[in-house]
Amino acid sequence: RAYAQYSQTGDSVQANGSGGDDGWWRMHGGFRWDWEFSPADTLMTEGDLFSNRESETRYQFFTPSPTDVPFAQRFDAAGGSLLSRWNHTFAGGSDTTFQAYYDTYRRTEMGQPEALRTFDLDFQHHLRAGSRHDIVWGLGFRAFQSAVPAGYQIAIHPPVQTDRLFSAFFQDEIHLANNLWLTIGAKIEHQSHADPGLEPSLRLAWTPTPRQTLWAAASQAIRQPTRAETSVDGQNSSMPEGPGFVVNTFIEGNPHLLPEQLRDYEAGYRLQWTSGLSLDAAAFAGFYHHLATIEPQTPLLVQTPFEVQMNIPLLFDNRAHAFSRGGELALNWSAAAWWRISPSYSLVRATPRLDPNSGDTNVTQLANSVPESGFQLRSFLNLPRRVEWDQTFYWSTRIENGAAPRHARLDMRIAWRAGEHTEVSLVGQNLVGPRFLEFGANAYQIVGAALERSLYGKVAWHF
Repeated sequence: RAYAQYSQTGDSVQANGSGGDDGWWRMHGGFRWDWEFSPADTLMTEGDLFSNRESETRYQFFTPSPTDVPFAQRFDAAGGSLLSRWNHTFAGGSDTTFQAYYDTYRRTEMGQPEALRTFDLDFQHHLRAGSRHDIVWGLGFRAFQSAVPAGYQIAIHPPVQTDRLFSAFFQDEIHLANNLWLTIGAKIEHQSHADPGLEPSLRLAWTPTPRQTLWAAASQAIRQPTRAETSVDGQNSSMPEGPGFVVNTFIEGNPHLLPEQLRDYEAGYRLQWTSGLSLDAAAFAGFYHHLATIEPQTPLLVQTPFEVQMNIPLLFDNRAHAFSRGGELALNWSAAAWWRISPSYSLVRATPRLDPNSGDTNVTQLANSVPESGFQLRSFLNLPRRVEWDQTFYWSTRIENGAAPRHARLDMRIAWRAGEHTEVSLVGQNLVGPRFLEFGANAYQIVGAALERSLYGKVAWHF
């Protein structure tokens, strides 16, 4: 099979009503080829190419200053990938999968080209041991080369670097009793220039009745530092503080940065009241350690012919931790054979804590930059004459830092199936108000754009 796609999106608007300069277009195409050599062996190969041309309204520095005027920036990205996967089934019922993957990517932003090449190998073996154990284990290798040429506003040292990642995992789903399952597993990763990281997990599921399931899980995850945190060198801000006096900040990478760590605990309950009514409830608590912070270092005064500059180095470090908790409640109700309703509510709260010796100002802002709770109501109707009418209503609380107010959003879709292969649909988005700001007006140099009321039509022909 083969496919091709072209899409174009116009500019949105900023919160003040001016143009957002954030339109983009994309061309994307690819193929997939499947072979069945025997009942035991299959091979799949797929690949794709894409080209994007985009724009955004942004500031020059991460921390805006009165002299840092926003501007429209154009940038582009292009790349492609190739993947091949072989599956083999043994006579005893176990099966293996071997996969090879290659990806190349290039992006130019702020006049600075960035390229990334990735080669990945994965092997997985699935087998049953007796009547109680369902085992999966595997090995992985990944090599990725990143290139960011020097001589621009932001530099990465060295400009070209190849990293390697080795991984292995094991998982066993144990059938302890007729209605009780225990899943244990672990994954270990070893990346170049970093110590090995262990990610264990434990899950328990119990079905006291055919209509009820209770489950609980505990796991640990890590995030390895990126080159942007270990090897970056660039100017973060420039702010005049008085006549002839300017304060500059410069960001520096830390090659000794530790991986961030999350210890996560979850529990949930599912109830199938009737064949057409079900309830899902889940809660979680997460403990974050070694969170990355940006720490100010000793300032340096520099005298120039025109002004005095105070240069403040900023260094990445691990001087924060956090506690997050929340939950979700979802209902799925088939009110009639032709009408399904799905309401849900979610809540998440994060409490970051800085170490006593930290001077970071970013971690707390990040925690307060997303809404704490939201409600969603979805309705799906199958009307006569092959007509579908879907409605989705969203409601979100205000962002704690005040960057965006609470807001409501309503989307609708009406579609008509004209035969077996053709569908005509009309979609309206953001129908409640003319526009609203979903996130802050400035996040990491980018000027936020508001979502507008929109309407579009679509014709799909399947053959």
